[in-house]
Amino acid sequence: CAAHEGNWEELLFGEGSAGGWLLAGLLFAWQFPHFNALSWTIRDEYKNAGYRMLAWTNPGRNGRVALRYSILMFPLCIAFSYAGVTDWGFAVTSSVINAWMLREAIRFWRYEGAKGSARGLFWASVWHLPIVLVLAMAHKKGLWEKVWRAALGDAEEEEWEYDDEEPEQGLGRGGEAEGLTR
Repeated sequence: CAAHEGNWEELLFGEGSAGGWLLAGLLFAWQFPHFNALSWTIRDEYKNAGYRMLAWTNPGRNGRVALRYSILMFPLCIAFSYAGVTDWGFAVTSSVINAWMLREAIRFWRYEGAKGSARGLFWASVWHLPIVLVLAMAHKKGLWEKVWRAALGDAEEEEWEYDDEEPEQGLGRGGEAEGLTR
């Protein structure tokens, strides 16, 4: 809004900034199940190159980290609705894709990456992020209300704001300027 200062503090902590923070949190949390599953599949390459990675130094912890951040997806997606960024349908529909990733993260943790669990979590994470982001756009707060109004022809007319100033003076019936004297 033009009335605000527009400084960095307002940008980061002002009204309406919750959506940006939640998106950052979602992207931060998503990377752990994705990368931990990916790193497990190439753990020998990391080991041969001399990189100490959880995938080969501690597969149990590698699975726990992926599981922890997969669980975090649920409260993050609910927070989008709570903050008013999306409608509450997003909390419900995103739970389906979050549950799929959580299921794969549980398998990954239980089998420590073996029995195809790393590949399952990797592909769940690959699909998870774009689906959640598309769902967030589809459930944007107020979007479907506007769509229905427009589809049904019940769109509300914009309300005009008038200044308290006197109305502009125009021409009267006889072609004379109103409010003006000769």
